[in-house]
Formats: sequence, C-alpha cells, structure tokens
Amino acid sequence: MKNVIEQVNYKDSIPSIHQMAMNENGFYLMDLLNISVPNTSFIAGYDYEADNGIVSNARFLYVEVVPNHITKSTYFIAGIEIDFINGIVLTMLRNVPGLEKENEKTHTTINQLRNSAKQRVLSRLGLSLQTPNVRQDRINMFNFCKDLDDKLLKDSRETLISNTEFTVRDSVNQLSSALFPGTEEKLSRTDKQDLGKQITALLLGYYISKYKSAALVRKAKEIKLLGYPTRVNFTSSKKGKSSTQSFNSKHPVSGSDMFHSLYFSFEQALGMDSWSISWFTDFLYLRTKKI
Repeated sequence: MKNVIEQVNYKDSIPSIHQMAMNENGFYLMDLLNISVPNTSFIAGYDYEADNGIVSNARFLYVEVVPNHITKSTYFIAGIEIDFINGIVLTMLRNVPGLEKENEKTHTTINQLRNSAKQRVLSRLGLSLQTPNVRQDRINMFNFCKDLDDKLLKDSRETLISNTEFTVRDSVNQLSSALFPGTEEKLSRTDKQDLGKQITALLLGYYISKYKSAALVRKAKEIKLLGYPTRVNFTSSKKGKSSTQSFNSKHPVSGSDMFHSLYFSFEQALGMDSWSISWFTDFLYLRTKKI
C-alpha cells in the first residue's frame, strides 16, 4: 500500500507536509487538502479492516481536480470499497455538472473517472475486475425496482382490484362488442386480459394521485423499504424504450400518472436501462416521523 500511495500521491502539486501524513496504516486528508491544479489526481483517504493480520475490507477516496465554469476547479470524487472476502469492489461516484476539459487527459464523466480509479488504484494493488454481465445486471435492477413499487403500492392495488375487478371486466366485454358491432369478431381472451390490466393501471394512477407524495414516502419508510424509485428508463418487449420520472427526489415515481400509464409496458420490461432511487439514510428506521 505504501508504494501505491507514493505512486499516486507524491507529486509537486501536493505539498510535502501532507504527503508525510499519507500513511499506509490509514489517513483522511479531505478537509486539509486544497488542490486546485487541473488534472491532479490523489488518494484523499484510506482505511482498512483486518482480522488476525488478514485484510478483509479496504476503502479509498480517489480524487481528480477538474476545471469547473462556476468554481474554476472542483473535486471529482470516487469512493472505492474493496471486500476481499467476497471478491467485490464497489465504486461510488457522484455526477458533478459543469465540468470542463483542460485537455484530452481531463476526465469529466463518471465512466472516465471509474476507469481512472480502476487503473491508478485497483491495478496498482494487483486487482483485476471481471467484466459485468450487463444483461443480467439490468434484469436484477428491474426486479429490485419493481419489488420496491410492488411493496409500496400493494395495499392500494389490492383495494382497487377488489373494488373494480368486475366493473373493469364488464367494461372490457362491452368495449370488445362496441369495437366490432354487427359482427362475430371479438377481442381475444389475451387481448381482453391485457386491456383490463391497462385500465386497472390507469385507474390506480388516478387513485394514487389523491395521496400526497409525503404520504407515499412515509408509507415506504413504515414498511422498511430501502428507498423508492424516482426515475425509470426501461425497454419493454412490445413498445421499445420508455421512461418517466417524478418531480424530484422527494416524490416517488409510483405516485405519477405517467408511470401508471406505462405500467403495462413496465411489467413486460426486458430489463432496466437506468433508474434513480432515493435512499433512506435512516436505515435503522428510528426516526419514523422524519422523512
């Protein structure tokens, strides 16, 4: 680790007094460093956990200094956590708007920063990463997102279906007859089922719209969800790409009319291309009144 620190951090743009504090046993200098030279990269923090001399977990704060049209320069930060026991590397990045390129070496996207952290930290530790299975990852993201929505709206869906199931079924049969008057042509059983599901989804959108977003957020916390989706971007088997989002991070997408108008396609999604989630920082659910 000492060699990694020296290779990454020992440079003219970082004062030597701070270099002396960068110890292989762990350090955190984020609050002390004030580096403004573009394209400077460094490890601002590092610690690890060990059991009987065997390192089980290590964490890094990897930083790059990037020009910004508002503040002239800013820190582009990647948090890296290595789980040596399970063989997992988690890289956490926050997208920073307004970044500008100093030259071709300047990294301004989260993908570029991730690759830089991988090359300058992980590779120097002798670690190699397996290429992720993108298709399976998108399926897993979809399942996680759908599970959050299913649990959040479970009671509302059950109530709605209980109150409207027979009415919707009769309406579908009437619509089928009205589509083909004077003929024996009718919608197929599958078409009727699909139409019924779409009508039910639209009705749920109207039903949920009567609730304030805060009530949905409070419900998500009461049933101890990890958070709630605020944006979905998916590809369905029939209608291609679709996306929708809520007003902001305080509003679950499950409460938006557009989400429910797309819900039939959402259920048939082949995977989640991308999505956003608002996490509950109170992960022990101790502050029940604060959302």
